[in-house]
Parts: sequence; C-alpha cells; structure tokens
Amino acid sequence: MKTKILVLLSLIFLIVSCKKENENKNVLVGKWDWVSSVRGLAGETLTPSSTGIKMIYQFSNTTLIIYVNDSLANQSNYTISVQYKGTPQQISVLSYVPYHPSQSFSVENDSLFINDLFADGYTSTFVKEKN
Repeated sequence: MKTKILVLLSLIFLIVSCKKENENKNVLVGKWDWVSSVRGLAGETLTPSSTGIKMIYQFSNTTLIIYVNDSLANQSNYTISVQYKGTPQQISVLSYVPYHPSQSFSVENDSLFINDLFADGYTSTFVKEKN
C-alpha cells in the first residue's frame, strides 16, 4: 500500500512539474520587442533610441531566434527549469544550448523581463507583439 501511494505521489509530482514547464514555454511563444536593458549596480540604461538597435526575440516551444535590426543575429535551443521550487525565491530559468549563461525570466501581462544571473548583470524588458 505504501508503495502504491509513493508511486501515485511521484506520478502527480511529475505531471505537475511537466505542466508548469509547458505553461512557462507557452507564455514565451511569440515575438517580443526589446524596450530597454538596465545594468544592475551601474544603473546604465540602454534602449533602442540610445543604441540605434532594434532587437526582437522570437520564441517557439524549443527555439529562440534573435533579430537585430531586422537581420538574424542568433538562433539557439532553450530549456526552462524552475529553481528554488516551492520557496519565496522560486525563479524560472532560461538555459540556452549550447553556450549562453542561464537567465531568469518572468512574464507580466504583455511584458517579458529577462535577468542575467550574475552580479551587475542586465535586466531586459520586452513587449509582446500583437498578432
């Protein structure tokens, strides 16, 4: 009986974990226009008007394509994981394959916030394009 309960709880945990990852990926799918990037301690703010750069992040369920000034700049696969699960510090993390350091992200309404996971990194804001 204990074994059946453990198996059932394990399956429920697995299903919930997979569902959460899929929900995170679904909120990312689409095109996101870069609005700004603010550097941590330095407080430096970069925008399209201050840099002359128009950047678009286009997410599918497995791939991120980055366009800079309407030209393909990068394409890579990504995964999402949740760190510090079940704690107040729980964060969703984007990991790019094969090279880029991981970044945390959050989505609020039509805004995407991507944060570098190192000291004095950037927090970048994107707005989702309307279809």
